[in-house]
Amino acid sequence: MRKGKHVSPNETIQDLIDQGEIVGPLMHSDANAQVIAKGDVINTDVAALAAKKLIVENLEIALLEARVVEETAKATFILSYNAGVDKANEIYPHNEAKLTGLGIVLTEENHKRPVPGKVDGCSVVQGDHTGQGLMHMHKESHSDSYQVMETQSADITNEAVYYPANPTSFNNSRGGVVYPKNKDIKTTYRIFGRNTTGDGVWSDPFGGFPFH
Repeated sequence: MRKGKHVSPNETIQDLIDQGEIVGPLMHSDANAQVIAKGDVINTDVAALAAKKLIVENLEIALLEARVVEETAKATFILSYNAGVDKANEIYPHNEAKLTGLGIVLTEENHKRPVPGKVDGCSVVQGDHTGQGLMHMHKESHSDSYQVMETQSADITNEAVYYPANPTSFNNSRGGVVYPKNKDIKTTYRIFGRNTTGDGVWSDPFGGFPFH
């Protein structure tokens, strides 16, 4: 003789709700149809109808409780998720690649940020090896990266004579090693900040000496 099947832990709450929303009305309908078809009700029919009604009512109560549990679980999940987002934002401020890699949905806030201001405190000195320079700049609060432009022209105030340096950018104000296009020729640099809103104001020219 077959009996009611227990649900497995692998079945989701939504699966149970879907089953209950289908099975519940069918059980109501089936019980009523049997009684109406017979025309008269005997004690066994009444007992069977009462049993079916009890099963349906218990099922509906269970489903209601499941929905409450589901909503509580969702609320707990949201709280935990948001706490994780806050921590991720603290560890990786404005680092979209890292945040996306963690599976975090990004806001539109970055697109409303101000354009970076003028980068100052820029400097470059002869590096430890031939044809290298060591570059540094002050932090600009709205910049996600610092774009480095280079020229070996004497017309250092003309932005048109500048071209992307090597490397073209640094992701923080600590800077690093740069490689002038041609060593032993006076090389001048300018830097501007960049974020998701756009490019900032160019720094004043700096450097202006040959790297050996």
